[in-house]
Amino acid sequence: PIFHMTGHKGVLLTASGDTGRGKTTLLEAGASIWGDPDSMLVSGGQDGSTVNAWYSIIGTNHSLPMLWDDTTEREPEEMKKFMLNISQGKGKERMHGNVHDGKVVTWETIVQSSANTDDVNRVMASGKNVDPHLMRLISVEFDNVDRSTEMKLKADLFKRRIRDNFGHSGPIFIRYIVMNRELVKARVLAEMEKLDRAVSMESQERYWSAAIASMMIGAEIAYELGVSPYNPRLDEDFMKNHVRRMRVIH
Repeated sequence: PIFHMTGHKGVLLTASGDTGRGKTTLLEAGASIWGDPDSMLVSGGQDGSTVNAWYSIIGTNHSLPMLWDDTTEREPEEMKKFMLNISQGKGKERMHGNVHDGKVVTWETIVQSSANTDDVNRVMASGKNVDPHLMRLISVEFDNVDRSTEMKLKADLFKRRIRDNFGHSGPIFIRYIVMNRELVKARVLAEMEKLDRAVSMESQERYWSAAIASMMIGAEIAYELGVSPYNPRLDEDFMKNHVRRMRVIH
């Protein structure tokens, strides 16, 4: 809900890795902040949702995240187009004859998705001139995950709990944002500048900067409000190093 404060409209964040690494659980946890995880998760499979449905859901959520589970089966060309379109903040304008139908879908959000295959590799393998697409994507590989029986039992318990307790943190967070909008915006912009200087961000990397800064400040506010137990500053070095890794991959 604070991503628009960066001056940008949309970006795609992907968790990638083999099955059983916790990617879907992560999306369910994110969804539970705002409401029922089962109702907020969008299927990313070919049979789960159409392209038009994606944009309808994004427009309906508008400033809340779209949680998009398992895009592995999607064609690389579809993903490339989505990466470009998500940053525009506006869907197709349609005509009925020579009259505009008046229905324009808009958004200002971060789309959070999961895939068993890294979207970066799929897009890079699809052809030339992929940099504009990849600059609108942050992909995080899920590899070092405990897959023991004990961890499975803990994960099962966690999933049951978020289905019994959901939708509490989001309203508290939103209430604070509404009452302190200018202060929050100043924090977001200051975080962007700090990050830009720390890792020498270039103009084509502006979506990375906006996404990381808004996520950092959003998580920090949640931590300060007591609705999240995790201090995001513990991940600050990881995110800076991840920017450097993405540059090498690209």
